[in-house]
Amino acid sequence: MYFKFLLPLVLALAATTAVSLPSPQGRNEARIARRVGGAPRSLLKMGDEQNSTVFAGAVINEPPGTFMSVSASFKVPAPYVPEGADPSGNYSAAIVIGIDGDTCLNAFLQAGVEISIDDGQQSITALAEFVPAGPVAFSGICVTAGDVLTVNVTATNATSGTVVIINQSTGESGYMILTSDVPLCQQDAGWLVADLGVSLPDFGTVIFTDTLAETLSGPVDASHANISDIVQNSTFITSVSSLPPNVSVTFI
Repeated sequence: MYFKFLLPLVLALAATTAVSLPSPQGRNEARIARRVGGAPRSLLKMGDEQNSTVFAGAVINEPPGTFMSVSASFKVPAPYVPEGADPSGNYSAAIVIGIDGDTCLNAFLQAGVEISIDDGQQSITALAEFVPAGPVAFSGICVTAGDVLTVNVTATNATSGTVVIINQSTGESGYMILTSDVPLCQQDAGWLVADLGVSLPDFGTVIFTDTLAETLSGPVDASHANISDIVQNSTFITSVSSLPPNVSVTFI
């Protein structure tokens, strides 16, 4: 799944948190060993494995017109500078739930958070996007590391959709109606952690719980999905595992 706001020219968005964070210690040797050896891909095989240079997680691919909504919950991780990396560098990732963007690239609807570190400063921003338009930051909802978010993305029709983010930890919520001149295919449903075009931060493990995709024939969960790890320069950056309906993405 390819996300427009994962490009290097991502919009400058106001941070909801800003604190100095230390790098995690003592994990570099284990991380290198896991990457070289290739970490186990899944606890329970869901579908085909389709590794990517851009995203890690689970995606369901079906015929056009299948998906009406996609949802899940996840705990927002604190991003860290990876062990051995430049502490003054820029590191970003997106944690998103969406419709289309994998086998259908012309338009896709998604929502979630961007987590970043820039020169030691952490930022976490709730975002939504109906590509080909750019991302929009939610107002009125503050997100910090450790908060549990529930995200729902709904295609009202092929050119209009709603996105809802509920911060279960604070009770705050955000709601948007987004439209596009380019129609959705409604053939992909995804739960993903994605590279923003710079370096990935160490995000630990993101667990998508209660994954759900509503279709014309009824609800399905991530047990029907294909899985993907981020692989760059023949090196595994993530490890995806699944115990449906949950999907875990771990930075390695």
